[in-house]
Amino acid sequence: MYKSFRVKNFRCFKDLQINDLGRVNLIAGKNNTGKTALMEAMYILTGSRDLKTLLRRANSSMPRFRRDIEEESRTTISWSTIFSDLDSSKLVEISASDLDIHDRSKGNGSTYAVEISQLQDISATDDKALIELLERRFDSFDQPPKVLKLASNFEAQDMYLVLHDRGMRPTHFRFKQLYPANMSNAREKAHSRENSRRFDRIQKSKRLDVLIETLQVFEPELTDLRLGTNDALHVIEAEMGLPELVTLNNLGDGMNRMLELMLAMYEIRGGVMFIDEIENGLHYTIHKKIWQLIDEVSKQWDIQIFATTHSYEMIQAAHEAFKDEDPYEFRFHRLNRRSDTGEIEAVTYNKAGVDAFTSINYEVRG
Repeated sequence: MYKSFRVKNFRCFKDLQINDLGRVNLIAGKNNTGKTALMEAMYILTGSRDLKTLLRRANSSMPRFRRDIEEESRTTISWSTIFSDLDSSKLVEISASDLDIHDRSKGNGSTYAVEISQLQDISATDDKALIELLERRFDSFDQPPKVLKLASNFEAQDMYLVLHDRGMRPTHFRFKQLYPANMSNAREKAHSRENSRRFDRIQKSKRLDVLIETLQVFEPELTDLRLGTNDALHVIEAEMGLPELVTLNNLGDGMNRMLELMLAMYEIRGGVMFIDEIENGLHYTIHKKIWQLIDEVSKQWDIQIFATTHSYEMIQAAHEAFKDEDPYEFRFHRLNRRSDTGEIEAVTYNKAGVDAFTSINYEVRG
C-alpha cells in the first residue's frame, strides 16, 4: 500500500509530493489541477504499462495502434503530453514509499520508483530487445523512430516503446507488478464479456453476497444474481421477484457502474483501485452507503482506494462514513494551483482536517 507518493515532470506536475496516504483516499480540486493525472502516475507505478494510459490525449480517444487505422490518425500519436511543459527532454520520475497493508506497526517499507525518458541517441543503445525490435519493425523507414524508455528499480528489464508515423510497438508485454491494479474511468465501460468472466470467477468463489448487497442499495427488491445468455452472449441477470429475470444492463447506469467497480475490485485483491469521478451516475442520497460498502470491501480484500471527485456532497458523505472508525483510514487530498508559480500542490486532510473542511462549503468544482 502506498504511504507517500512523489511525481516529477509528469503531465501537469513539476514536482508534487503527497504524504500520509490512507487506505481510502479521495482527491478533489478544480479543473486542470491534475486529479486524473495523479492517479495515472500512481497506476503506472503499480507496474501497469498500459499504452492508453501513457498516451492519453485530451479527448481520451487514443486509437489502438493497428495497421488498418488511417494514416492521419497514426501521425497524431504523440507522447509529448507525458512530459511537463510538453518537453520530452525532461526525465519523468514517479516514486512512492510502501507500507504493509496488513500491519501499519511495521513502519515504512521499501521505496519504489519508475523513470520515463525519451532516448536522445538511439544508436548508442545496447539493449538487445530494443535492437531486435528496431531491426524487425522499423529498419526500412526513412525517418528514425522515437524511443521512450521506462525503467524501474523493481524490474530487472527496461521497457521501450518505439514510435513511428506508422505505429508503435513495445519491446515486451509482460511486466513485474508491485500490486494488482485497475483504473476505472467513468466514461469507459468495461466490455460485457469481461464483466461476465469476472462475474463467473466471483460466483465460483461464493462471494456473490458482496455484489448483491451492493446492488440492493439501488434496487432493494434484488435478491439474487446469475449468469445467463442472450443471443449467444453471456449476460448478468437479476432476480427481482418478477415473472422473468432482468438483465442488469437494463437497470441504470449507477447500478452497472457499481457492479463493474466491485467486479474489478475482486480481481485485484491485495492491490490498488483507481476510480475517476466516483460520483458519476450516483445520486447524492446514497453516497454515504456507497462509501460504507467500499470501506467494507476494501478491508475484506486488502485494497487501497484512490478516487477523484468534483462533488462536495461526496466528500461530506465519505467523512460521515469513516468518522467513527478507529483508526480513521480515510484521507482527503485537495489539489491547488499556486497563484504565484502556477505549480500544483497537494493539501492532505486527516480526520480533524476533513471535519473542519466539511463544516465550510469550499468550492471543489471547476
